[in-house]
Amino acid sequence: MRRNFLVIILVAFSFQVFAQIRISGSVLNEKSRQPIEFVNIGIVGKNIGTVSDRNGNFSLLIDAQHANDSLLFSYIGFESRSVRISEMRENDIITLSEKSQLLDEVVVVPRNFRERTFGTTTSSRRIQAGFSQNLGYEAGLLIRNRGVAVLKSVRANIASLASGIIFYRLNVYEERGRRNFVNILTEPIYIITSREEILKNGLQIDLADKNIVVNGNFLVTLERISDLGDCILFFPASFRQRTYFRKTSQGSWEAGPIGIALSVTALVER
Repeated sequence: MRRNFLVIILVAFSFQVFAQIRISGSVLNEKSRQPIEFVNIGIVGKNIGTVSDRNGNFSLLIDAQHANDSLLFSYIGFESRSVRISEMRENDIITLSEKSQLLDEVVVVPRNFRERTFGTTTSSRRIQAGFSQNLGYEAGLLIRNRGVAVLKSVRANIASLASGIIFYRLNVYEERGRRNFVNILTEPIYIITSREEILKNGLQIDLADKNIVVNGNFLVTLERISDLGDCILFFPASFRQRTYFRKTSQGSWEAGPIGIALSVTALVER
């Protein structure tokens, strides 16, 4: 009798663990009906998510227990949209509307300013930290800053790289509370380069013409958005900083014990 009871419990538990539903579809521009590439898709705060491909297509396997949750679709320059999982169909089409375009702001650099480099610049390989293979995984440094800063460039030191192509997205967030970050970019910044180029010149991102102005603390991250190449990326790291990361799109932010070698050069108020 006891043996039969245990078998029933184990079968029920196995069903709960392995019962999953597959969500798939395409993300389109509501007005033009063109696909939107590299859209962040996921359940907010639950580390379940993905990124759409170049054609706006996506596929995500979700435990049935999350059927009553919602997927958040977000992309720079578009209004975010939340869709109930239980209401989604196979090969569903999700549309996003463009945000109203404002006139470009004129950046007035303070008369009393100086150039400053924030972050970690170590090149020592004794301590290393690497990227997860999950689409939507992103990691970076929280920069402690007072006042206004105009971002000029970002640099990442690379410890090891097992890939022919690097394809990431750079994100810049303002801190709006403890582990509450809001992306302030008005257009996506993609990083596409080769292993040979990185080994020769390092990973340097010029932001001089991007008009990126932050006020107070800000977070700069690199995000894995494509399966292009067998990208295994490791950075030198230091115990003097902490790496902020999230495991997939729309996931919760966490802080690791070491900081990756990512640095930001900016013009800051004296």
